Parts: sequence; C-alpha cells; structure tokens
Amino acid sequence: SVFCQQILRAAESELQCVVSGGVADSQPGESSEKMLGRADSALYSARASAGARLYQHNGQAIRPFAAEMVVASDEPSRKGRESSDGVLSQSEQAAESLAAL
Repeated sequence: SVFCQQILRAAESELQCVVSGGVADSQPGESSEKMLGRADSALYSARASAGARLYQHNGQAIRPFAAEMVVASDEPSRKGRESSDGVLSQSEQAAESLAAL
C-alpha cells in the first residue's frame, strides 16, 4: 500500500534500516501457535529476499504478498481478492487496515 511504502521510505532515510514482514492466513482447525509459526516462516522469507518486503504463507506456500501494492481505497482491485462470499482473508484485511491509517 501507499502507506506501507511511505513508512519504508521514511525508515530507510531516517533510520537507515529495512522493514520486512510476514503474514499467515488462519486455516480451519489450526492452532494459533502453528499459524504464528507460518507467519514467522514468511517473515524469514521476506528477510532473505534482500529488501523491504512483505511475504504471506497461505497454508500451502510462501509468496510475496500482492496486497502490499494495493491502495485500500482502490475498490476494483479489491474485488479480485475477495473469497466467494465477498470476504477478504484476515491478512489482506490487516494490510488494508494499515493502508487506511
């Protein structure tokens, strides 16, 4: 999101650091410990990618998190990321919440 990109630019210019993150979607019947472990794995992948990145573990694979490039007010792009019942995943909701700040 634009907000995340602004934070990354400010942090890099002011603090000389790189910010990376990892998120995980909760899976049915999964313990919070397992979900946090998957988020941790995504974080390590983000850190290994050499740069400010956000990675997602969707329960099957770790990949760059596409929602980091979506502006929260960009409703047409949101449509393609909704599930069949029109609900965004928890990690995408979190990304949109950060973008709205």
